[in-house]
Amino acid sequence: MTFLSSKTLIQLHALFMFILAVYLITSPSSITESDLIFIIGEAMQIDLDPAMSTSQFPFSICAILLVSEALIDLIVVGKLPQLDSILTNLQREQRQTEDRGFSRITLQKPKQTINSWTIQLATIYNEIWTFIAGARFVFFFAVSLFIYTGDSSGATGKKSWVGQGQVRNGLDQVRNRIVFTFAFVEMMFWLWALSNVREERREVVTRLAQQQAAENERNLQ
Repeated sequence: MTFLSSKTLIQLHALFMFILAVYLITSPSSITESDLIFIIGEAMQIDLDPAMSTSQFPFSICAILLVSEALIDLIVVGKLPQLDSILTNLQREQRQTEDRGFSRITLQKPKQTINSWTIQLATIYNEIWTFIAGARFVFFFAVSLFIYTGDSSGATGKKSWVGQGQVRNGLDQVRNRIVFTFAFVEMMFWLWALSNVREERREVVTRLAQQQAAENERNLQ
């Protein structure tokens, strides 16, 4: 049994994305100068890009992307059916069918059909979020690895990408401690979410097996 369900984790993550987006637009310095970014940057020996502290444009774009990601996650997690609601609806339908006076033989085949559909419906949530969480973990792991393994120079041993007076283009612009900290935190979060989703999948299989066993026992009576 997980401490927090994957649905709760994803909703809290979406809330965090909204809050982070607000700070990126209204007060980006509170993010760039935060203790977490400083500690991780110093530990990983990654410099802070001076351009990130003076330009508002990249933070605004990042805020829009974060809000978009949060909205998509909330829509997906809200629309996908949960096991509890599926089993509740299934039991309600079975009681309504039994109240109409159908015989046990007539009910046996529909129950098997409903159970087969229930299994597919109950596992689609876990399958989709297993793919999403796994894909995001791999992506942010690749970003973190790309930043950390960048070319280094200088006697201090810190990652020094390009001189301050030189214009930087392309992927070099993401090589800074702000992006690395965000990618690292996201990587750890989606690893946690992936672990919860896999644990919940095992619980789904167990509960569906118990439900099927209970129905088979009622059919034999």
